Amino acid sequence: MSSNFHILMVCTGNICRSPLAQQLLSQRVANFPEITVSSAGTHALEDHPTPAYGRDIARKMGVEQPELHRGRSLTSEMLAEADLILTMSREQRRIVAQLNPQVVKRVFTLREFARLAEKALEGGLAIEIAGCDEQPLERLRAAIQAVTYARGESLPPDNIAHDEVTDPYRRSYEAYHRSAQQILSAVDATAILLGCALVGLITIPSQSVDTAGKNTPQWQPVALMLILSAMAQGLLYATSK
Repeated sequence: MSSNFHILMVCTGNICRSPLAQQLLSQRVANFPEITVSSAGTHALEDHPTPAYGRDIARKMGVEQPELHRGRSLTSEMLAEADLILTMSREQRRIVAQLNPQVVKRVFTLREFARLAEKALEGGLAIEIAGCDEQPLERLRAAIQAVTYARGESLPPDNIAHDEVTDPYRRSYEAYHRSAQQILSAVDATAILLGCALVGLITIPSQSVDTAGKNTPQWQPVALMLILSAMAQGLLYATSK
């Protein structure tokens, strides 16, 4: 692995879902030079651009020059160099694990990772982070360990499709929109986890009792800024459609 924390987004053709996930997450971690993001496809349409619908939606989401993307094929070497691998489907997750079995503990579907990240933020992440030093890469890897632990402790969703991103290829604009919304939500949750871990926003969280009598973690101000920023991105896209 490199001196950076590298995230690899994976889909089938590497022209619709994984490029958008890469572009959106790259936006959200732009202030963290330790994190790099790329994408590839299990059956890539080599050198093909993102389809017009996908480019249009990407621009509305604030992506600059989505037309520059070109599909590329996934390799075992790419997987070996990645600290975190996020696929768009369970089948792609299976292919990744088959291509390089050594990465099985750090491969998730994107929406699975987002779901588990929320659980990790409830307390498991704090414990993992508290036990490591101040090096950014160690904090990030501890965050991934917390999500991996959450996977082992959690039941899958009732509908397993909720862990997958809809494939919009050769479908309607509405299909691209639906797929993009799924990606946007999952990327935001992922970015919040990474940002909180990297800048040490979550130590072992203090608890308060909400109006329903439940203990809830207290978010520090910068964490709230990350959350609000993520929400704003989604709101801007929703109002521009």
